[in-house]
Amino acid sequence: MSQSNTWLTHANPSLATIQPYQPGKPESELIREIGIDSAQIIKLNSNESLWGPSPHIRKLYQNPPPLQYYPDGNGFELKHTLAKFHNIPTEYLTLGNGSNDILELIARAFLQPGTSAIYSQHAFIVYHLVTLTQQAKPIKTTAKNYRHNLNAMKQAIESDTKIIFIANPNNPTGTFIPYAEIQNFLQEIPKHILVVLDEAYYDYLPPKQQSNPITWLQDYPNLIIVRTLSKIYGLAALRIGYAISHPDLSDLFNRVRPPFNTNTLAQQCAITAIKDQAHIQKVTQETLQQKTWLQQQLTQLNIPYINSHANFLCVEFENAEQINQNLSQNGILVRPIAGYEMPSHLRITVGKNTHNQRLIQTLHKLLKPK
Repeated sequence: MSQSNTWLTHANPSLATIQPYQPGKPESELIREIGIDSAQIIKLNSNESLWGPSPHIRKLYQNPPPLQYYPDGNGFELKHTLAKFHNIPTEYLTLGNGSNDILELIARAFLQPGTSAIYSQHAFIVYHLVTLTQQAKPIKTTAKNYRHNLNAMKQAIESDTKIIFIANPNNPTGTFIPYAEIQNFLQEIPKHILVVLDEAYYDYLPPKQQSNPITWLQDYPNLIIVRTLSKIYGLAALRIGYAISHPDLSDLFNRVRPPFNTNTLAQQCAITAIKDQAHIQKVTQETLQQKTWLQQQLTQLNIPYINSHANFLCVEFENAEQINQNLSQNGILVRPIAGYEMPSHLRITVGKNTHNQRLIQTLHKLLKPK
C-alpha cells in the first residue's frame, strides 16, 4: 500500500488513527520466507487449540450441507443448543462471526462521537479498534502487574462513558480477576454503562476458579458475557462466537447484526462441538498438564513468564525480537506483542508434548552461551 492514501481525506475520520489488526503469521507465509517444509512448522502464535475440534466434526465435513442455500440467519438450532447448555432462554443470545464480530456489534450499537469506552492497558487490542472505528474516545487505564486494575477503571468513568471492556482471562497476558472482584465491580458501576466480560479463555480455568456470571444477569442487566468456539472448541477457522445478555440488549445487537453472519457449516460444527463436552474436558486437562511442564522448563532456563490462566504463556526475553526471529528460522511461530506495550515479551501457545519439547530444545540452543 502506498505511503500516501488520497482516499483517507474522504473516509471516516477515525481511520487516520487506526492500523489494521495484525493476526499471527500463517504457516504459508513462513514457508514462503524460508522455504521450510510445512511438516516442520509449529504454529504457537494464535492461541489456537493444537488438539483440534471434536472428532465427531469430521463426519460433517464428509457430508457437508448444500452450499447453494443461505444459512439460517437466526441460527435457530445453534441458539437452542447454547440455551440448553447454559440453561438460559434463546432470547439472551446473539451469534457472531467469532467473538470479534460480537465486540463490533456492541460498539456499533452503543458507541458514537461524543461517547467513550474504557479498557485496560495490555488488553485485547480489538477493544481499542472498535472504539476508534465508531469515532468514540478510547480510555486506557494502567494495568497493575499486567492485570486489569478495576479500581482504576472505575475511577476512569466519564459522563459520556458507554462501555467498559474486561477480558478475563486476559489476552495477551493470561492474567485473571477472581469473579468476586468482578461482581463487586458491577455493584459499583452505574447501570447505564455496559460491562463487557470477554471470556474467550473461560474454559481453560480450573473448576475452583470458574463461576457462572450468567446468573448475574437478573441483577446486572448491563452485563454482557462474550464467548467463542475458536479456542478450546478448536473451531477458529469457522468463526463462531456469541454473546449472552439481557434480551433488551440482544434485541439491539440483532438490529445491527449483518444478515447471515454465521455460516451453515459453522453452525452445525458448533452444535456438535458443544455436545461433546468429553472432548473439552480432555483438552482442558492436557493443556493444563502441558502448561505446567512448560512453566517448569522455563523456570529451569531462568526465563521469566507471567502466570497464565489461559492456553498460552507470556514469556519475557532480554532480546525478544531476536528470539522471535530465531524461532521462526527454526520453524516455530510465536507472537511478538510489542503492540501491547510489551516489547520484551513473546506470547506462546501451549501445544502438545511434541510441540512443547521442540520449543524448549530450541530455546536451549538459542540461549546456550557461545
